[in-house]
Amino acid sequence: MKEVIEDSLIWCEMEEEITSLSRFSVIPEAQDDPEAPACRSATHPHRYTLLTVFHHGLFDGQTTINISSIFIETLNLILDGKIVDDSVMKGVFLPGGKFPQIEKTLLSNNDPNTIPEKSLSNQPVILKGFPPPGGHSPTTIFIFNTVESDAMAIIKAACKREGVTFHSVVMAAHQTATMELLQSSGVQDDTATFCVNMATDLRRYMAENTLPIHGLHISRSKMFIETNNNTQKSGFWEFARNIEIQKRKVLNSQDLLHQIVATEKGHTGEDSLPETFDYGITALREIETAPNRFVQVTGATLYVFVHNTLFMSFLTYLIGRQKYVFTFSCASNLMAKKTAKMLLDKTLHILQKRASPNERL
Repeated sequence: MKEVIEDSLIWCEMEEEITSLSRFSVIPEAQDDPEAPACRSATHPHRYTLLTVFHHGLFDGQTTINISSIFIETLNLILDGKIVDDSVMKGVFLPGGKFPQIEKTLLSNNDPNTIPEKSLSNQPVILKGFPPPGGHSPTTIFIFNTVESDAMAIIKAACKREGVTFHSVVMAAHQTATMELLQSSGVQDDTATFCVNMATDLRRYMAENTLPIHGLHISRSKMFIETNNNTQKSGFWEFARNIEIQKRKVLNSQDLLHQIVATEKGHTGEDSLPETFDYGITALREIETAPNRFVQVTGATLYVFVHNTLFMSFLTYLIGRQKYVFTFSCASNLMAKKTAKMLLDKTLHILQKRASPNERL
C-alpha cells in the first residue's frame, strides 16, 4: 500500500468551527511501475505525485500555483537541513471586495447598460448530434493530451504570423472541431452559436504589486460566439481574429462588470433557468521551481470538476517549459467519454494542422 504524506492549511474563525482551506498529499509511485513516465534520472530516481486541493471560495487557480510552488520551495529547504524563514513574505492575500462593491453600485443605480444578457437554450451545440447519456449521480470525465515543445513552437509561430493569441486559436480550433463532429453525425446546420465562459483574472485591473497577489480574483466572462462551416477551410484564422477582437472588448473592466451585473439581474426571477455553457476555458502556467537536488517538478495536470455545475465541459491547458498539457473535462450525464476524446483529439489536430507551414489556407 502506498504511503501518503498529508498536510493541511487550516482557517479558524471560531474554536468550534474549523474549515480546511487546502490539502497537500505527497503520494510515492511504485518504483517498478511499467507505466511510470520515463523522466527519472540518476539524480532524481524516485517519483512522487503531489496532489493539491484548494477551497475555491477563497483561492483561484493562480493562487493555487503560487502556493504549490511555495510548498515545494519550503520542502526543499527542510530536506536540505536549512532554516525556513517565516518572516519572508511570499505574497499578499487580498480579499476580492472591490469589485462586488462596484457591482452593488451598478445595481442600485439601475444603470441602463446593465440590461440582462441574451440567453441561449439550455442545450449546448454538440448535443444536437450527440445526445446526452443521462443517468443519475453524474461524475466528471477527464481526458488528457499533450502538445510537445516542437509542435508548440510551430503553433506559436503561426499565431504570431497571424496576429492572434494562442488562447483565441484554441477556442477557434475547439469550436471548429465541434462543427466537424456534428457534420460527421449527420447534422447539417451551417452555423451555431456557442455560449462560452472564460475564467478572467481580475488582477489585470488592480494596481501593480511587488508581491504575488493571493486570493480569489477571477470572474466568469460570458461570450456568444457564432461559428460556421467556413472556419473549417479558408476562414479559420479570420475566425480566430474575430474571437480575439470580441474577447478584448469583454475584458474591458467596465464592460465585464456590466456583464456580471446584467447576468445577475437576468436570473433573479423564479421562472429564470440557468443556461448551460457549451464549454469553459482557462490557462495557467505550471509550477516553476529552480533546479534542486532534492525535489524537482517535472510536470503538472489541472483538474476542473464540472458535473452539477453550469458547465457541460471545460477545456484547460497548463503552460510548461517543454510542453502544454491539455485537460478536457465533461459531465458524464451530458457527454460520453468517447465523444469527449474525439472532441479533444480533433481540437488538437486542427490546431496543429492549421499552424503547419504546409497548410494552404
